[in-house]
Amino acid sequence: MASYVVITSINKNSKDFGNFMDVIENCSSFSWHFPHSSVWFIKSDFSTEDITDMIYDSFDTDDESFVIAELKNNKQGWLTDDQWNILNNNIFSDM
Repeated sequence: MASYVVITSINKNSKDFGNFMDVIENCSSFSWHFPHSSVWFIKSDFSTEDITDMIYDSFDTDDESFVIAELKNNKQGWLTDDQWNILNNNIFSDM
């Protein structure tokens, strides 16, 4: 199982948001995103290509954009202890 970060231009007001969230929930065993942002961390058995195809197919318009990248256990940043615990225990736990 791999860990990924998904960054998208989609927001909660987009008509595609529900479809996008269905894909995220259906393709991952764990997902978490920062409140008020369009960054999701997911753990999935699917490849980047498979997830890309599923996300692309969920958009009804060409107005949305996204990128997905596989994560490795090389990380730095300014997060709260709770946020680091979520990521370390669920995304980076088996790396």
